[in-house]
Amino acid sequence: MLHLVEKEPTATVSLLEIKEAQKQIENINIDETIDSYLVKIRESVRKDVTSVSDRTFKTSMKILQAEAWLNNEPEVKADALEIYRHICWTKPEQEKSVHSLILELISPEKNKIVTRYNEVQILVKEVYKSREATKRQSAVLEAAQKIRDARVEIGKLKLTMLGKKQDVKEVEKMENDLEKMNMDMARDLLGVDLAKMQKA
Repeated sequence: MLHLVEKEPTATVSLLEIKEAQKQIENINIDETIDSYLVKIRESVRKDVTSVSDRTFKTSMKILQAEAWLNNEPEVKADALEIYRHICWTKPEQEKSVHSLILELISPEKNKIVTRYNEVQILVKEVYKSREATKRQSAVLEAAQKIRDARVEIGKLKLTMLGKKQDVKEVEKMENDLEKMNMDMARDLLGVDLAKMQKA
């Protein structure tokens, strides 16, 4: 008979430490700019997507403070408001619309980047569905050009974001994803290894 041995926890948090963390979180500043954004987000979501209660918004402010605290930030930053993309919808298909509304308020550049990225994703999926060889090759070349164009546009928008001191880590991940999409598409559908060609 198998006997399971319970391991002692390697780390513990005392009740005192939890209470201290809660106090620190409550002291994280939410300035008037963030309050203004929250009002606009609430109004836009209610008008264009779905109904969200005042209670949800009030509770979610604690989430913003907790995230800032975890990131060692003294106050809530505007880009943290993207978390509302996970809060302000009642049906999963509404998430992209909510995200776009939020981004248009806090970072129009990132909104354009996410839109372009999503468009390219849809295009690449369609290319993979191509059955006829000649049409597929043409579709791959067209998609590859669209990916290149998107990366150029995203690069310019990223520079604008950097100038505004906005976080671009997610944008850089999208750039890498686009490069991978292009390489995977060339390998899977044309039998061409772009990585080896670049090294040659």
